Amino acid sequence: MMAETEQLLSVLRTAVRVLGYTNQEIEEKLGVYHGYLGRLFKGTIQLQFEDIVKIAHALDMEPAELLQLVYPQTSKPATEGAKRLRETLQQLQPSAAASAAPASPEPAAPSALAAAAGSDLSAKLAQDLDQLVQQKLEQLLAGLLRGAGRE
Repeated sequence: MMAETEQLLSVLRTAVRVLGYTNQEIEEKLGVYHGYLGRLFKGTIQLQFEDIVKIAHALDMEPAELLQLVYPQTSKPATEGAKRLRETLQQLQPSAAASAAPASPEPAAPSALAAAAGSDLSAKLAQDLDQLVQQKLEQLLAGLLRGAGRE
């Protein structure tokens, strides 16, 4: 089993226990047979994305929240693929500055631009971008699941 899958299964097992559920309670919520989660957690049954979504909902969580626990933000630089995806998604999103502020007849003063480029703004932009990427991926995955007839 791949390390990523093992890590995900470990977080799922831990979440079930920490939130005070038994495997049987989650299995009832999922409408699956007794022993299903045990087999899934042991790797006897192949974990599918649909399982992650359903288990997250059974735990009263959003799948994105669960995946953030499995893959917390890293201090490593973003991969080339992630950079390209963020750039593409950012281009698809209307500019927050354009929609939030009315058009001004004169450009902002350079000192105002420098002040707005502080670390708080950078952190907020990074957080907003991460949320946007997360939303777009969820929409993409939901569309793929619908297209596969699995929703």
